[in-house]
Amino acid sequence: MTIRGFSSNQKQQRKSSNQSNSLFFDIVKTSLYAFLGWVFIAPLAFLIPKKRNRVIIIGRNKGEYLDNTKYLHLYLSENETKLEYYWLTEQKSTYNELSKHYPNILYHVSMDSITKLLTANIVVVDAMDWQYKLKYHLLIRAKKVQLWHGVGFKKILSLNKNFRADLTNFYQNLRAKLVGRTPTYDLFISTSDFYSKNTFGPAFCPKRMEDLGYPRNDYLIRQSEKQNINIFMEDHQLILAVKKQGAKIITYMPTFRDQNSKMDNAFDLDHLNDFAKQHHFHFIIKGHILSGGTKQELSNIHFYPNDKDIYPLLPQTDLLITDYSSIYMDFLFLNRPVLFFPYDYEQYMEEDNIQFDYNWITPGEKCKTQATLQEQMVKILIEGRDTHKQERQEIFNLAFKYKDANAAKRITKILEELC
Repeated sequence: MTIRGFSSNQKQQRKSSNQSNSLFFDIVKTSLYAFLGWVFIAPLAFLIPKKRNRVIIIGRNKGEYLDNTKYLHLYLSENETKLEYYWLTEQKSTYNELSKHYPNILYHVSMDSITKLLTANIVVVDAMDWQYKLKYHLLIRAKKVQLWHGVGFKKILSLNKNFRADLTNFYQNLRAKLVGRTPTYDLFISTSDFYSKNTFGPAFCPKRMEDLGYPRNDYLIRQSEKQNINIFMEDHQLILAVKKQGAKIITYMPTFRDQNSKMDNAFDLDHLNDFAKQHHFHFIIKGHILSGGTKQELSNIHFYPNDKDIYPLLPQTDLLITDYSSIYMDFLFLNRPVLFFPYDYEQYMEEDNIQFDYNWITPGEKCKTQATLQEQMVKILIEGRDTHKQERQEIFNLAFKYKDANAAKRITKILEELC
């Protein structure tokens, strides 16, 4: 068989050649960064004195204004603190937008960011991808605080066989060490004793762990005007408008699947839209930040941008639908129904990615088809039959020590103690 002038064998050879070239350039790039980091930057970072109250906050995916780091920064900006804190981003658009609202925004790489990183006493992150562009080496002497970005049931880091397999590969293991991919955290912020003992402790092995909660959940309880930075305002305004007209808001947030997987393949979107119009429902569909996905717009179905913050819309959501995403745990703060749509359950389970029993840890009906899902939506939102309240409360108690809006306050206090 020939494809665009190339045989299948030739195509495979080209693919292998491209992979080899990619690996070669990756090795060269990693070697260059490792040389600069360990020979020049790290010794400098050891010599330069630290400013005790200087804190650098780094968002995930090169500094996007999202998740727990966003809401910790938001809290700090609204309350008095002895911390001198900065938000660092590698994205020019994020830097430009945040600079309109805050004076303490750093663009990396710049002389200002390098200086602040070298003299910072604490770095706060909520993901694993913060170390690149020599940030790990610039911050090598700084105390490292990990907020993480969710509690659920997936195996993470050393609990995950794929992660362990990567680190048994000589090159991958060496690369991880050279760029600081697996640092030892001085402080890890968890949400409960259950998750500290069973998930985060074994996965990260931090020096210290505290069950303080997540800043982003504070703002599910109490609202702030500034939390609307980095949201999709068009959908936000639409949802507020249709909510006032009595519409029920349903948010669908599936977990990450590879770039070739479209999250809406499980739905007949035209049929779903007709169903929504019939029952006065409006759907917001948001894929994982790393996922691809269709951007088709229908009258009652709206695709929320993957890289925007959807948390300000969750308080307007009457029903959450997910599959394996930990978003449902945060939604428990609102004590509203959750439906689970694990349409590819058997395939997903083959990956051995689940730490706890799925049926136990997910307090809601499990629907494998669109028809079953729609039946449950009617039962819950039209007939008012919410049959999983007790299960939700049990899982909520298991996952969160605190049920208040003071997680950021507790974290700020412990950061001040670290200074």
